[in-house]
Amino acid sequence: MYLYVTNVTKYYTMIGQKNKELLCKLVKFKCEECKKIFKLEELEIHRIRRGNVGGTYEHRNCKVVCGDCHKLYHGNEQGIQGR
Repeated sequence: MYLYVTNVTKYYTMIGQKNKELLCKLVKFKCEECKKIFKLEELEIHRIRRGNVGGTYEHRNCKVVCGDCHKLYHGNEQGIQGR
């Protein structure tokens, strides 16, 4: 099974809700880092290869993580457009 999101902008893409649900179901709503179980709305999709270097939301490039673990990946980065 391949999941791929096509609504691509220059450096930022968003995964659709249905694709997020599918990825979360595949890992049984468990954060792939801390291994805790979360509700769907508490989980985020992290791209292993970043979007600004060509990383996509294809399932092989994604990890399901909780908000706290996702912050560990991105450290002190600024948000989109400096937010």
